[in-house]
Amino acid sequence: MELIHGTHKASKFASQDFITNLPDNVVTNILDRLLLRDAVRTSILSKSWRFKWTMLSQLLTESDAKKRFSTAFPSLKALRLSKICLDDGNMLSCAFDMIRSFPNLQTLVITACDQWYAGPPAPVEDYNTAGLLQLRSVVFHYMKGSENEVCFLRYLLACSPFLKQIVIHHHWYIKISSDEKLTFARKLLMLHRASPVAEIEFL
Repeated sequence: MELIHGTHKASKFASQDFITNLPDNVVTNILDRLLLRDAVRTSILSKSWRFKWTMLSQLLTESDAKKRFSTAFPSLKALRLSKICLDDGNMLSCAFDMIRSFPNLQTLVITACDQWYAGPPAPVEDYNTAGLLQLRSVVFHYMKGSENEVCFLRYLLACSPFLKQIVIHHHWYIKISSDEKLTFARKLLMLHRASPVAEIEFL
């Protein structure tokens, strides 16, 4: 009799859906440790998990800026993009779209590709209708000083009223003369800043 009773209890225990009943903070902690593609795949676990991946607070991905994000990620606050070729106007346009998909993004880290690429020119952006960003900190690695990069920085500065700092690491492999660095710095210093406290640091 006791054995049957114990088996019944075990069966009842196994039927409980622990995944569906996990607290949101636990779900977010799990999803934040997954690559984006794997986090999205959790949508097939159950109906309640269909849109759980949109709760991501950070994005882990080997980014391909040619992919457009049609879904907004309201919980995402930190984004790291690697191998982004801002010299390519099409990729730059996709980068604009991607950042707009994260309305509460506060930290952005971009590592550009390590080669020059002669792509189409930067898209024309109307910063008056682009919408405000929540960025606080931006870090660029491998910046070359191209016109497309200036265009991208112009967008971030013009649309980020809470921005505190942009840190720019010049490309160490491609030799950039002191005059070129000075010209690039002057261009950036002349750009409009929505944030009265935003600083640009060159390293």
